[in-house]
Amino acid sequence: MNRFRPGNAVLRTNPVAWPEPALEPERARPFLVDEEYLREERRQSRAARFQQWVQLAVLVGYAALIAVAIPFHEPWADEAQAWLLARDQGFWHTLFHAIRYEGSPGLWHSFLWVLARMHVGYIGMRWITGLVALAGVYVLLRWSPFPLILKALLPFGFWLAYQDAVVARSYVLFAILAFPAAAVLRNMSREDHPARRGQLVWLAIILGLMANLSVHGFVASIGFAIVALALLRRKARARRPVSKTGPAAILCCFWMLVFVTVFPPSDVDFPAGKNIQMSTQKIWAAFGSQTAKAELQQEKVEGLHPLPGELPMRPGPSFQKTAGEARRHRSRASSGFSRFRSPISEFSR
Repeated sequence: MNRFRPGNAVLRTNPVAWPEPALEPERARPFLVDEEYLREERRQSRAARFQQWVQLAVLVGYAALIAVAIPFHEPWADEAQAWLLARDQGFWHTLFHAIRYEGSPGLWHSFLWVLARMHVGYIGMRWITGLVALAGVYVLLRWSPFPLILKALLPFGFWLAYQDAVVARSYVLFAILAFPAAAVLRNMSREDHPARRGQLVWLAIILGLMANLSVHGFVASIGFAIVALALLRRKARARRPVSKTGPAAILCCFWMLVFVTVFPPSDVDFPAGKNIQMSTQKIWAAFGSQTAKAELQQEKVEGLHPLPGELPMRPGPSFQKTAGEARRHRSRASSGFSRFRSPISEFSR
């Protein structure tokens, strides 16, 4: 039996006049977390904190070690020679003339030139190179994929603790360049990490600077570039191509600068440069150059061809006496004192 009259039926169909009862909101159910998941998360958190403390301890220990070793290190002749060249000569003269007699590219001398113009002394230069080595070790500890025990031991080896930190040579800059380049290549090797053009430009600059450190740095730069090219080919096959023209041009410019600054001049007199010069003459002689053949024959006749690792035999320089020295020698000879010589004069001779 219908209890609603026709008017009430209209009210029933009107939602404003006859609102539906409000539904009660559902209560939030508790989120159940697996205890094994919580234990694993806490374990990883403790392991991360432990690794951070170990890395901090290694960094502090490394800084203390080189801080003690630098004052006790007696600088070698090549350290002082590079410093004097950068301090006493102009930038372009040093880069394109003076270092051609040194047998190394110009990045290290340019770095020393900047320090000298900032009025940093010879002792201060050694401390700055120590800070550069400390920054390289920080990059190693922060981004290297090595196990923790290897990260803790590597900084205290011979090369990172002494040769690349205490001795102020171009090798000091290798770690601060090679380790960031390795970190960039590691990111490029990930499948979910697309290669970006800006990243390749920075990699080309880093590898170019590395090549201008030394001959060893040049070889390492070529190796890093080959690895980068292989990774880019892999990403191109995965339909993630990136333009390589700009970074490749930048790197080639740095490599050409190495050849310009390293190629020895004709009057070079150190073993490595002389060997490069002799090798060049042999190559030209093999192509039929009569001039190169004549120079090789002349050096063999005169005995100027050095053995590997030996300096070429050169006649000693002849010095002309000044007018004052000639007068003193004549006066000593006439007075008869020339027969008596003191030990100091003998030592000075």
